[in-house]
Amino acid sequence: MNNKYNQKYLIEIGIGLQAVDGLEGSKYFSEQTKRYINGEISIKELQDLISDYYKSKPDEFIKTGESDTVAIKIAELLSDDSFSFSVGQLVSIHRSLFSDVYHHAGKLRKYNFTKSEWVLDGESVIYGDYRELEKTLAYDLNVEKKKNYALLSRDEMVNELAIFIANLWQIHPFSEGNTRTVLFF
Repeated sequence: MNNKYNQKYLIEIGIGLQAVDGLEGSKYFSEQTKRYINGEISIKELQDLISDYYKSKPDEFIKTGESDTVAIKIAELLSDDSFSFSVGQLVSIHRSLFSDVYHHAGKLRKYNFTKSEWVLDGESVIYGDYRELEKTLAYDLNVEKKKNYALLSRDEMVNELAIFIANLWQIHPFSEGNTRTVLFF
């Protein structure tokens, strides 16, 4: 895969995961992303440009800053070849994605709550009990590790993966950023 295609692919995944949560990036981000894709600037330079942009326009961060910042971090993390299928990795992903956005980045939530979900027409689901988050996550990961996807048809794989992702999402281990963290993971 050539570098230009790879960079475009990675940043588009980052943008797409923001869209899943209904977030849109800034026009400035779009312009600078083109420079990144064309090889004119590195991912680090893109991060610095976006960071400087929002330092000079802090009111804009509320509208588009989270989307721009996290999309870049997703692209950056996707280019890293390391991964472990663990609770620690899930927490590390959340910390990496949201360290510039939330003060609680990389920390499991410390309270129970309900949340109006647009995908559920404003209803909520029952999320995991905050006192059991680490144990519940470890249990679900261990169950998933035991599955042999090589024995499943494509449809069965998709179904099993959808169930696993839905279970992780319903645990809702973080105060914010769960959808993007779980999908990234």
